[in-house]
Parts: sequence; C-alpha cells; structure tokens
Amino acid sequence: MSDTATLERARTALDEHAWSEAYARLSWLDHEGDLGGADLERLGEAAWWNAHPRESLDAFARSYAAYVAEGDPARAAFVALRLAFEHFETRDVAQWNGWMGRATRLLEDQPESAVHGYLELQRIRGFILLGQGSSDEPLALPR
Repeated sequence: MSDTATLERARTALDEHAWSEAYARLSWLDHEGDLGGADLERLGEAAWWNAHPRESLDAFARSYAAYVAEGDPARAAFVALRLAFEHFETRDVAQWNGWMGRATRLLEDQPESAVHGYLELQRIRGFILLGQGSSDEPLALPR
C-alpha cells in the first residue's frame, strides 16, 4: 500500500473513530517521513484516544510547529490551546502558561474567530486554576 493510500485510510479511520487503526497508520507514516500540521494533529488525537498521553502531547507540539512553519497561525493557536488545556488538566501551570502565551501572540493580528473564544475560555480556566477567583465572583481576567 502506498503512503498516500495509507494516509487516506488513516484519515478515514480517525473520522470513523477507529482510534487504534488511525494511531497505528499515522504512527507508521510519522516514522517513515514528515507529516504536515494537520496530520500531526490527527496523530495527536489518535494517540490521545489510545491512551498514549506523552505521544499525544508530542504530536500536538510538532503539529503546532508545523502549522507555524506552514503559515497557518490560527490553526497553530488552536493546537496551542489544546496543549494548554491538556496541561491545565494535569495542573502544570508553567506549561499551561507557555502555551497560552504562544496562542495569544499568534492571535494578536488575526481576525476574530472561534479560536479567540477558546482563548478566552482557557483564560477563565487558568484564572480559576491559579486560585484567583471562584464561580461566584465576577471575573477580571488578566491580559
């Protein structure tokens, strides 16, 4: 099977939530050559659903870098926010803050989009994470 056919089958498997097949195919392709930002993001998703958290974070980080290199700052910011969310879940404040900073800088010059909403959501989560508020208090979010 050609790499193109394998990639198409991996994408189809991911779309059909066949996580193990998608992960196996995307991992193989990743080892054989360079995947672009979108397919590295798919690999991160497949790894996450297959309970491979380290591999998932690695694939998402490489996806972020690929999107930056490909000139897609909005998608890079989205992936950075995914990474911020994952680090929020483990209470890794330093990593959360780093990914938030990357996303914020990438979105500064971008037209407003749904990704800006995700950024604000992560800011609210971080505000609560840092113990600076509660759900009963009005939020004054740091910028």
